[in-house]
Amino acid sequence: NNRTIVKILLEDKRTELNKDLSNQILIYSVMNNDVKMAHMILKKDQVDVNLIDSDGKSLLLKAFERNNFDIFKLLLQDKRTNPDRDFSNQILNYSVMKNDAVITSII
Repeated sequence: NNRTIVKILLEDKRTELNKDLSNQILIYSVMNNDVKMAHMILKKDQVDVNLIDSDGKSLLLKAFERNNFDIFKLLLQDKRTNPDRDFSNQILNYSVMKNDAVITSII
């Protein structure tokens, strides 16, 4: 499967992991709710956790919108992640409106 291939590539010292490839792997893991793959790629320095897509959405927002709370939490815990203050308030307001204790506890 894809995770096995990514793991092999990430562990092979001959693999040149550039920022574009790292970001594509992270985007894939967010879009497919692949927590293990996200965890693997977040260990790499080359990945941009604050990436904004062509729709103007961050990976954090995409994970949130897709209810990928495990990846959402992973991204928030990453010290490189810079959540916008308005975005944090938006998520908090949403979680209160929906009475969603999972999101509220993460924030």
